[in-house]
Amino acid sequence: MTTDDVELKVEDGKSNQQSDVAVHQKTFSMEILHIIKEAQQQHGLRHGDYQRYRSYCSRKLRRIRKSLHFIQASKHRFQGKKLTEETLTDVRFLYIPLMMAERAWGYAMQLKQEANTEPRKKFHLIARLRKASKIANDLELLCESSKCDARTKLESQAYAAWIKGSLYFELQEWQNAMEFFRISQTIYEKLSEALNEEEVVLYKHRVEELIPNIRYCAYNIGDETAINDLLKMRLAGKTAGEDLLSNALDFGFQAQVLKCRGSEVLLE
Repeated sequence: MTTDDVELKVEDGKSNQQSDVAVHQKTFSMEILHIIKEAQQQHGLRHGDYQRYRSYCSRKLRRIRKSLHFIQASKHRFQGKKLTEETLTDVRFLYIPLMMAERAWGYAMQLKQEANTEPRKKFHLIARLRKASKIANDLELLCESSKCDARTKLESQAYAAWIKGSLYFELQEWQNAMEFFRISQTIYEKLSEALNEEEVVLYKHRVEELIPNIRYCAYNIGDETAINDLLKMRLAGKTAGEDLLSNALDFGFQAQVLKCRGSEVLLE
């Protein structure tokens, strides 16, 4: 056997080992909607306490970073660390951008509550939503890695679309908002069709939550029939707790009352 033959065998052995590693590469899975809904209900949002939820997200981030030895700051300096596909060696790395996006979104919703009495906070609110949208987009790109399963990819796409829709809603860019809400709704519908009975309820509920947002966008684009649907939902209590719609629907109801020339009659 020549030296060349030995080298070829060694190279073949290495390539086989690499292919075996690729085949047995661990695939990460993260049920984003379940994670955020559970966290929101357990840490303040059941009572509309967004400040408490923000604090929870910050604590969660610190714990995750510490456990992964991915700390960005010390007492004396800050050193940013970027998440990449190469960094993704543990599913907990996916929680970092998710919790960052949730923290920014939670802050935006807190500012939305406060903006009722302090209108200047509207600008800060939009800045927080822009940040949440950027981080959610980073999460979506990270989940495109071959290390993540198909469900995680779809979950991240639906989540990012929902955050973008929320941003455009506040910017009153109704067409863009409606498109992203519909993308999110479509993905959640597809996911609900592929899940078992225990999981499907959460995803169907999410689909229903997006309907008022989409109808309100349609109304602002020019669909006159949408406001009647929204007012019926409002009176039926189906939009209770919707952060984006609560004030908007109150305004819409008042506008419809004025159209009736003082006669407080709900349009059927």
